[in-house]
Amino acid sequence: MGKPAADFGIHGLWPNYAKCHGRQQGLAHTVLSDDALLAAANWPTLSCKSGCSLEFWSYKWKKHGTCSNLEQDEHFSRALVLKARYNLTSILSDAGIVPSDSGTYPLDSVRDAIAQGTGFMANLECNRDADGEAQLFQVYCA
Repeated sequence: MGKPAADFGIHGLWPNYAKCHGRQQGLAHTVLSDDALLAAANWPTLSCKSGCSLEFWSYKWKKHGTCSNLEQDEHFSRALVLKARYNLTSILSDAGIVPSDSGTYPLDSVRDAIAQGTGFMANLECNRDADGEAQLFQVYCA
């Protein structure tokens, strides 16, 4: 199957509310007719076994989008705008931090580069790939 492209994906746009009792409204398929939302390169699923991004987006809408006080199209569009505005791949590359099978980078360097490029202090999560190598898994601001 190979490795995905060396780019950051969007996991979701999550509102920071202590409690959410969002509407359990399903995802309207008409919302996803916009080419920007359907472009798998912009927001692909990497976790759904079927590989169907629609299932992933639907789950994210029910879990988080319904609590955002946004309409469906605005919720997804804002996530894509934020991904484009704060292109983490470019920000890290400009700081000399690039995907590599042969090296690692100090977390402070990664965090500092993101703060400089976005104006926000990021939280970082790492995990291990199938070969047991450490990798940056998740970047988020709280």
